[in-house]
Amino acid sequence: MMKAASFMAIVTSLLACLFITQAHSQNAGVHADAIRSVEKWLSLIDGYKYRETWEGLSDVFKKTITKEQWLADLESFRKPLGKPEKRRFLYVTESSDIDVGPYLIIQYQTSFENKGSKGEAVSVTRDNTGKWKVLGYTVF
Repeated sequence: MMKAASFMAIVTSLLACLFITQAHSQNAGVHADAIRSVEKWLSLIDGYKYRETWEGLSDVFKKTITKEQWLADLESFRKPLGKPEKRRFLYVTESSDIDVGPYLIIQYQTSFENKGSKGEAVSVTRDNTGKWKVLGYTVF
């Protein structure tokens, strides 16, 4: 099983490449349901309800990390940022992967109380019931 830090580095690298190579969709309306789902999930993180975020993770993500590792990662990299003071939607990137299928990367510009302005990205895919589930989360 991958170490959590290695997994986060891979996700960050993948997201960075996709931001450069994929076309961006400025039309939030097309992906409104995914954006609402992500913002609801982010509100759990914002409220330090880390255990509750586990249910919003995709099966693909859950196969790469244990729940305990996920919670520890959030404590170590996200909690020190503090609460977001302002989160502004930037765009949605559509992509696809042979192992995952089609997915979206939703990017925000977020100002955190302890670290100022950062980029924030959440990648999501639909599960077999049609619900949006998180494939990855990074702050950069």
